[in-house]
Amino acid sequence: MKKIFSYLQGLLLIFVLGLSAHAELTKLVVNTTNANVRLRPNSQAIVISWVPLGGILISEGKIGNWFKVSLPADETGLILKGYINQSVVEVLGQAVAPVSGESSVAATKYRLRLVSANASIRLKPDLRSPSIFTIPLGATVLSEEKRGDWYKINSLPDSDGVVISGFVKSEDVELLEEIKPQVEPLANAEPEGQARPAESKLAKPAATAYIGGKKFSKGSFYLTPQLGINTWAVPFGLNAEYAITPNIGVGGTVMSWFWGNIWYSYSIIYPSLEGAYHFTKLNMDKLDLYAGAGLGFAIFSYSTKVAGFSGTLGSSGLVLGIILGARYYFTPNIAASLRINGSFLSGWGGFGGTIGVTFRLK
Repeated sequence: MKKIFSYLQGLLLIFVLGLSAHAELTKLVVNTTNANVRLRPNSQAIVISWVPLGGILISEGKIGNWFKVSLPADETGLILKGYINQSVVEVLGQAVAPVSGESSVAATKYRLRLVSANASIRLKPDLRSPSIFTIPLGATVLSEEKRGDWYKINSLPDSDGVVISGFVKSEDVELLEEIKPQVEPLANAEPEGQARPAESKLAKPAATAYIGGKKFSKGSFYLTPQLGINTWAVPFGLNAEYAITPNIGVGGTVMSWFWGNIWYSYSIIYPSLEGAYHFTKLNMDKLDLYAGAGLGFAIFSYSTKVAGFSGTLGSSGLVLGIILGARYYFTPNIAASLRINGSFLSGWGGFGGTIGVTFRLK
Protein backbone atom coordinates (compact mmCIF):
# COMPACT_ATOMS: atom_id res chain seq x y z
CA MET A 1 0.00 0.00 0.00
CA LYS A 2 2.85 2.29 0.88
CA LYS A 3 4.42 1.65 -2.54
CA ILE A 4 1.14 2.59 -4.29
CA PHE A 5 0.92 5.80 -2.25
CA SER A 6 4.51 6.70 -3.13
CA TYR A 7 3.78 6.00 -6.78
CA LEU A 8 0.74 8.31 -6.72
CA GLN A 9 2.84 11.01 -5.03
CA GLY A 10 5.38 10.75 -7.85
CA LEU A 11 2.66 11.09 -10.49
CA LEU A 12 1.29 14.15 -8.68
CA LEU A 13 4.74 15.74 -8.59
CA ILE A 14 5.23 15.14 -12.30
CA PHE A 15 1.81 16.70 -12.98
CA VAL A 16 2.63 19.80 -10.93
CA LEU A 17 6.01 20.19 -12.62
CA GLY A 18 4.32 19.85 -15.98
CA LEU A 19 1.95 22.67 -15.12
CA SER A 20 4.83 24.87 -13.99
CA ALA A 21 6.37 24.51 -17.45
CA HIS A 22 3.42 26.49 -18.84
CA ALA A 23 2.99 30.21 -18.40
CA GLU A 24 -0.50 31.25 -17.27
CA LEU A 25 -1.72 34.24 -19.24
CA THR A 26 -4.83 36.40 -19.08
CA LYS A 27 -6.61 37.72 -22.16
CA LEU A 28 -7.92 41.28 -21.80
CA VAL A 29 -10.03 43.62 -23.93
CA VAL A 30 -9.95 47.41 -23.58
CA ASN A 31 -13.37 48.84 -22.66
CA THR A 32 -12.63 52.55 -22.96
CA THR A 33 -11.33 54.97 -25.56
CA ASN A 34 -7.53 55.13 -25.72
CA ALA A 35 -6.56 53.34 -22.50
CA ASN A 36 -3.14 54.37 -21.17
CA VAL A 37 -0.36 51.85 -20.69
CA ARG A 38 2.09 53.08 -18.05
CA LEU A 39 5.70 52.25 -17.30
CA ARG A 40 5.00 51.25 -13.69
CA PRO A 41 1.88 50.05 -11.85
CA ASN A 42 0.74 53.46 -10.58
CA SER A 43 -1.21 56.39 -11.99
CA GLN A 44 1.77 58.78 -11.70
CA ALA A 45 4.04 56.69 -13.93
CA ILE A 46 4.73 57.93 -17.45
CA VAL A 47 2.47 56.78 -20.28
CA ILE A 48 4.42 54.66 -22.74
CA SER A 49 1.55 53.94 -25.13
CA TRP A 50 -2.21 53.73 -25.43
CA VAL A 51 -4.59 51.07 -26.70
CA PRO A 52 -7.85 51.86 -28.55
CA LEU A 53 -11.31 50.66 -27.55
CA GLY A 54 -11.67 46.95 -28.26
CA GLY A 55 -7.91 46.34 -28.32
CA ILE A 56 -6.80 42.88 -27.18
CA LEU A 57 -3.92 42.49 -24.74
CA ILE A 58 -2.28 39.53 -23.08
CA SER A 59 -1.29 39.90 -19.44
CA GLU A 60 1.39 37.81 -17.77
CA GLY A 61 0.68 38.94 -14.23
CA LYS A 62 -0.96 41.46 -11.94
CA ILE A 63 0.26 43.83 -9.23
CA GLY A 64 -2.57 45.32 -7.18
CA ASN A 65 -5.06 46.82 -9.65
CA TRP A 66 -2.62 46.76 -12.56
CA PHE A 67 -2.14 44.12 -15.24
CA LYS A 68 1.34 43.72 -16.73
CA VAL A 69 0.96 43.59 -20.52
CA SER A 70 3.13 43.32 -23.61
CA LEU A 71 2.49 45.72 -26.47
CA PRO A 72 2.67 44.68 -30.12
CA ALA A 73 6.13 44.85 -31.67
CA ASP A 74 6.98 48.11 -33.45
CA GLU A 75 8.51 48.38 -36.90
CA THR A 76 11.95 47.50 -35.51
CA GLY A 77 10.68 44.44 -33.66
CA LEU A 78 10.92 46.10 -30.24
CA ILE A 79 8.32 44.90 -27.72
CA LEU A 80 7.55 47.21 -24.81
CA LYS A 81 6.05 46.01 -21.54
CA GLY A 82 3.93 48.15 -19.23
CA TYR A 83 0.94 48.23 -16.91
CA ILE A 84 -2.75 48.92 -17.55
CA ASN A 85 -5.34 49.54 -14.86
CA GLN A 86 -8.04 46.93 -14.34
CA SER A 87 -10.74 49.66 -14.57
CA VAL A 88 -10.17 50.10 -18.33
CA VAL A 89 -10.13 46.43 -19.35
CA GLU A 90 -12.31 43.35 -19.09
CA VAL A 91 -11.00 39.84 -18.61
CA LEU A 92 -11.97 37.58 -21.48
CA GLY A 93 -10.50 34.43 -20.03
CA GLN A 94 -7.42 32.53 -19.02
CA ALA A 95 -5.02 30.78 -21.35
CA VAL A 96 -2.10 28.47 -20.80
CA ALA A 97 0.71 29.02 -23.23
CA PRO A 98 2.83 25.91 -23.65
CA VAL A 99 6.56 26.30 -23.63
CA SER A 100 7.75 26.54 -27.21
CA GLY A 101 9.38 23.44 -28.55
CA GLU A 102 11.53 25.46 -30.90
CA SER A 103 15.15 25.67 -29.92
CA SER A 104 16.12 29.21 -29.02
CA VAL A 105 19.50 30.58 -29.96
CA ALA A 106 21.39 31.93 -26.98
CA ALA A 107 22.30 35.58 -27.38
CA THR A 108 25.58 37.31 -26.64
CA LYS A 109 25.59 39.14 -23.31
CA TYR A 110 27.55 42.23 -22.39
CA ARG A 111 29.01 43.18 -19.03
CA LEU A 112 29.11 46.97 -18.78
CA ARG A 113 30.28 49.69 -16.40
CA LEU A 114 28.52 53.06 -16.26
CA VAL A 115 31.08 55.82 -16.96
CA SER A 116 28.63 58.74 -16.93
CA ALA A 117 27.26 60.23 -13.72
CA ASN A 118 24.00 61.20 -15.40
CA ALA A 119 23.53 58.55 -18.08
CA SER A 120 20.00 58.59 -19.47
CA ILE A 121 18.38 55.17 -19.54
CA ARG A 122 15.68 55.61 -22.16
CA LEU A 123 12.46 53.78 -22.91
CA LYS A 124 13.54 53.09 -26.49
CA PRO A 125 16.93 53.14 -28.26
CA ASP A 126 16.35 56.72 -29.40
CA LEU A 127 17.65 60.04 -28.03
CA ARG A 128 14.12 61.44 -28.36
CA SER A 129 12.71 58.73 -26.10
CA PRO A 130 12.07 59.72 -22.45
CA SER A 131 14.57 58.93 -19.71
CA ILE A 132 12.98 56.38 -17.34
CA PHE A 133 15.60 55.55 -14.69
CA THR A 134 19.23 56.06 -13.71
CA ILE A 135 22.13 53.82 -12.72
CA PRO A 136 24.89 55.03 -10.35
CA LEU A 137 28.26 56.01 -11.82
CA GLY A 138 30.63 53.05 -11.78
CA ALA A 139 27.89 50.44 -11.42
CA THR A 140 28.36 47.17 -13.31
CA VAL A 141 25.35 45.83 -15.22
CA LEU A 142 24.61 42.94 -17.56
CA SER A 143 22.95 43.55 -20.90
CA GLU A 144 21.31 40.74 -22.85
CA GLU A 145 20.49 42.75 -25.96
CA LYS A 146 22.21 45.33 -28.16
CA ARG A 147 20.49 47.45 -30.79
CA GLY A 148 22.88 49.56 -32.82
CA ASP A 149 24.68 51.87 -30.38
CA TRP A 150 22.32 51.02 -27.51
CA TYR A 151 22.43 48.37 -24.78
CA LYS A 152 19.27 47.12 -23.07
CA ILE A 153 19.60 46.95 -19.27
CA ASN A 154 17.28 46.44 -16.29
CA SER A 155 16.62 48.70 -13.33
CA LEU A 156 16.96 47.64 -9.72
CA PRO A 157 13.67 46.36 -8.22
CA ASP A 158 11.55 49.11 -6.65
CA SER A 159 9.59 48.80 -3.38
CA ASP A 160 6.99 46.64 -5.16
CA GLY A 161 9.63 44.41 -6.74
CA VAL A 162 8.98 45.92 -10.18
CA VAL A 163 11.90 45.79 -12.62
CA ILE A 164 11.76 47.84 -15.81
CA SER A 165 13.98 47.74 -18.87
CA GLY A 166 15.53 50.58 -20.80
CA PHE A 167 18.32 51.43 -23.21
CA VAL A 168 21.64 53.14 -22.50
CA LYS A 169 23.84 54.71 -25.19
CA SER A 170 27.15 52.98 -25.77
CA GLU A 171 28.99 56.25 -25.10
CA ASP A 172 27.72 56.20 -21.49
CA VAL A 173 29.20 52.79 -20.68
CA GLU A 174 32.47 50.93 -20.86
CA LEU A 175 32.33 47.43 -22.32
CA LEU A 176 34.06 45.17 -19.81
CA GLU A 177 33.27 41.80 -21.32
CA GLU A 178 31.44 40.28 -24.25
CA ILE A 179 30.03 36.94 -23.15
CA LYS A 180 29.51 34.57 -26.03
CA PRO A 181 26.89 31.81 -25.64
CA GLN A 182 28.25 28.44 -24.61
CA VAL A 183 27.79 25.59 -27.11
CA GLU A 184 26.31 22.54 -25.42
CA PRO A 185 27.81 19.16 -26.39
CA LEU A 186 25.62 16.84 -28.44
CA ALA A 187 25.98 13.95 -26.05
CA ASN A 188 24.48 14.39 -22.59
CA ALA A 189 26.19 11.45 -20.94
CA GLU A 190 29.84 10.93 -20.22
CA PRO A 191 31.59 7.58 -20.05
CA GLU A 192 31.36 6.04 -16.62
CA GLY A 193 34.22 7.06 -14.38
CA GLN A 194 35.16 10.00 -16.60
CA ALA A 195 34.81 13.41 -15.06
CA ARG A 196 32.68 15.91 -16.90
CA PRO A 197 34.80 18.64 -18.51
CA ALA A 198 34.91 21.83 -16.52
CA GLU A 199 32.79 24.71 -17.75
CA SER A 200 34.82 26.78 -20.15
CA LYS A 201 35.91 30.04 -18.65
CA LEU A 202 34.65 33.19 -20.22
CA ALA A 203 37.15 34.57 -22.66
CA LYS A 204 38.85 37.72 -21.55
CA PRO A 205 37.73 40.64 -23.67
CA ALA A 206 40.16 42.41 -25.92
CA ALA A 207 41.26 45.86 -24.84
CA THR A 208 38.23 48.08 -25.21
CA ALA A 209 38.73 51.25 -27.21
CA TYR A 210 36.84 54.32 -26.09
CA ILE A 211 33.78 54.56 -28.29
CA GLY A 212 32.43 57.82 -26.96
CA GLY A 213 31.49 59.08 -23.54
CA LYS A 214 29.35 61.45 -21.58
CA LYS A 215 31.91 64.21 -21.71
CA PHE A 216 30.52 66.38 -18.93
CA SER A 217 28.43 64.85 -16.16
CA LYS A 218 26.99 66.03 -12.86
CA GLY A 219 29.14 65.16 -9.85
CA SER A 220 32.36 64.75 -11.84
CA PHE A 221 35.59 66.66 -11.10
CA TYR A 222 37.94 67.82 -13.85
CA LEU A 223 41.60 68.83 -13.42
CA THR A 224 43.57 70.42 -16.28
CA PRO A 225 47.30 71.28 -16.18
CA GLN A 226 47.80 73.81 -18.98
CA LEU A 227 50.28 76.00 -20.85
CA GLY A 228 49.50 79.39 -22.31
CA ILE A 229 49.75 80.57 -25.89
CA ASN A 230 51.48 83.93 -25.84
CA THR A 231 54.12 85.90 -27.75
CA TRP A 232 55.96 87.53 -24.84
CA ALA A 233 55.86 84.86 -22.12
CA VAL A 234 54.67 81.28 -21.70
CA PRO A 235 52.19 81.10 -18.83
CA PHE A 236 51.45 77.84 -17.08
CA GLY A 237 48.95 76.78 -14.47
CA LEU A 238 46.10 74.59 -13.39
CA ASN A 239 42.34 74.62 -13.92
CA ALA A 240 39.83 72.76 -11.71
CA GLU A 241 36.12 72.37 -12.39
CA TYR A 242 33.27 70.60 -10.60
CA ALA A 243 30.02 69.76 -12.42
CA ILE A 244 27.11 70.95 -10.25
CA THR A 245 24.49 70.13 -12.92
CA PRO A 246 24.58 68.13 -16.18
CA ASN A 247 25.48 71.39 -17.98
CA ILE A 248 27.07 73.81 -15.48
CA GLY A 249 30.50 73.64 -13.89
CA VAL A 250 32.15 75.89 -11.31
CA GLY A 251 35.78 76.09 -10.30
CA GLY A 252 38.87 78.15 -10.76
CA THR A 253 42.19 78.64 -12.51
CA VAL A 254 45.63 79.74 -11.36
CA MET A 255 48.05 80.92 -14.06
CA SER A 256 51.61 82.25 -13.75
CA TRP A 257 53.79 84.34 -16.06
CA PHE A 258 57.55 84.87 -15.56
CA TRP A 259 59.80 86.86 -17.90
CA GLY A 260 62.76 89.22 -17.94
CA ASN A 261 66.54 89.30 -18.53
CA ILE A 262 69.75 89.59 -16.54
CA TRP A 263 68.83 93.10 -15.37
CA TYR A 264 65.22 92.68 -14.33
CA SER A 265 62.46 90.11 -13.89
CA TYR A 266 58.66 90.32 -13.84
CA SER A 267 55.90 87.96 -12.78
CA ILE A 268 52.12 87.75 -12.73
CA ILE A 269 50.19 85.31 -10.57
CA TYR A 270 46.55 85.23 -11.66
CA PRO A 271 43.98 83.27 -9.61
CA SER A 272 40.36 83.41 -10.78
CA LEU A 273 36.95 81.94 -9.97
CA GLU A 274 35.02 80.66 -12.98
CA GLY A 275 31.71 79.25 -14.15
CA ALA A 276 30.94 77.58 -17.48
CA TYR A 277 28.01 76.22 -19.42
CA HIS A 278 28.66 72.98 -21.33
CA PHE A 279 26.72 72.32 -24.52
CA THR A 280 26.02 68.65 -23.75
CA LYS A 281 22.76 68.61 -25.71
CA LEU A 282 24.71 68.91 -28.96
CA ASN A 283 25.58 65.18 -28.59
CA MET A 284 28.93 65.51 -30.35
CA ASP A 285 30.89 62.30 -29.98
CA LYS A 286 33.93 62.74 -27.67
CA LEU A 287 33.78 66.56 -27.92
CA ASP A 288 32.78 68.83 -25.03
CA LEU A 289 32.22 72.50 -25.96
CA TYR A 290 31.65 75.16 -23.32
CA ALA A 291 31.58 78.90 -22.67
CA GLY A 292 31.88 80.83 -19.44
CA ALA A 293 33.22 83.75 -17.47
CA GLY A 294 35.59 84.38 -14.58
CA LEU A 295 36.61 87.00 -12.08
CA GLY A 296 40.19 87.11 -10.82
CA PHE A 297 42.97 89.26 -9.49
CA ALA A 298 46.28 89.72 -11.31
CA ILE A 299 49.16 89.97 -8.82
CA PHE A 300 52.02 91.81 -10.51
CA SER A 301 55.57 91.99 -9.16
CA TYR A 302 59.06 92.82 -10.40
CA SER A 303 62.67 92.97 -9.30
CA THR A 304 65.66 94.72 -10.85
CA LYS A 305 69.41 95.09 -10.47
CA VAL A 306 69.36 98.57 -11.98
CA ALA A 307 69.51 101.30 -9.31
CA GLY A 308 66.65 103.74 -9.49
CA PHE A 309 64.51 101.64 -11.92
CA SER A 310 60.90 101.93 -10.82
CA GLY A 311 59.27 99.32 -13.06
CA THR A 312 56.35 100.91 -14.86
CA LEU A 313 55.20 98.00 -17.04
CA GLY A 314 52.08 97.20 -15.07
CA SER A 315 50.28 96.85 -11.75
CA SER A 316 48.02 94.46 -9.87
CA GLY A 317 44.25 94.61 -10.35
CA LEU A 318 40.90 92.91 -10.89
CA VAL A 319 40.39 91.01 -14.13
CA LEU A 320 37.06 90.08 -15.72
CA GLY A 321 37.43 87.23 -18.19
CA ILE A 322 35.40 85.38 -20.80
CA ILE A 323 36.10 81.78 -21.81
CA LEU A 324 35.50 79.66 -24.88
CA GLY A 325 36.70 76.10 -24.51
CA ALA A 326 36.74 72.59 -25.94
CA ARG A 327 37.81 69.18 -24.68
CA TYR A 328 38.34 66.16 -26.90
CA TYR A 329 38.20 62.81 -25.07
CA PHE A 330 40.58 60.01 -26.01
CA THR A 331 39.35 57.84 -23.12
CA PRO A 332 36.41 58.28 -20.70
CA ASN A 333 38.73 60.11 -18.29
CA ILE A 334 41.42 61.85 -20.40
CA ALA A 335 40.93 64.69 -22.88
CA ALA A 336 42.92 67.28 -24.79
CA SER A 337 41.96 70.81 -23.73
CA LEU A 338 41.91 74.11 -25.63
CA ARG A 339 40.73 77.42 -24.17
CA ILE A 340 40.46 80.92 -25.63
CA ASN A 341 40.47 83.63 -22.96
CA GLY A 342 39.58 87.29 -23.08
CA SER A 343 40.48 89.64 -20.19
CA PHE A 344 39.15 93.11 -19.30
CA LEU A 345 39.25 95.75 -16.53
CA SER A 346 43.01 95.49 -16.01
CA GLY A 347 46.21 96.69 -17.54
CA TRP A 348 46.74 93.03 -18.48
CA GLY A 349 43.64 92.81 -20.65
CA GLY A 350 43.59 91.14 -24.06
CA PHE A 351 43.09 87.76 -25.67
CA GLY A 352 45.11 84.58 -25.36
CA GLY A 353 44.72 80.84 -25.06
CA THR A 354 45.82 77.71 -23.26
CA ILE A 355 46.36 74.09 -24.20
CA GLY A 356 46.42 71.22 -21.73
CA VAL A 357 45.29 67.75 -20.74
CA THR A 358 42.09 67.24 -18.73
CA PHE A 359 41.74 64.38 -16.22
CA ARG A 360 38.31 63.37 -14.98
CA LEU A 361 38.91 62.28 -11.40
CA LYS A 362 35.39 61.32 -10.32
